[in-house]
Amino acid sequence: MTEDEAKMSMISEQVKELREFANSKEFEMHEPVTYGFYRKIKSKLFKAADTIEELSAKLKAAHDGGRWTLCSEKLPEAGK
Repeated sequence: MTEDEAKMSMISEQVKELREFANSKEFEMHEPVTYGFYRKIKSKLFKAADTIEELSAKLKAAHDGGRWTLCSEKLPEAGK
């Protein structure tokens, strides 16, 4: 596994943990905290997970050929 693949795997695991935490019993309504408070926290956790996934996809695309390559970097060898 390359370093980039390891980072992407770690990001995927963190996103999974965020989503699991947001859906866990820890966020079921308990007294005296209001339902609105839990709803707001869950929303922020899911938004964070979505943002991480979106940015990760953009980084992956950049590393997987989504960038321009300068012609000077791809010049043919002399005599070929």
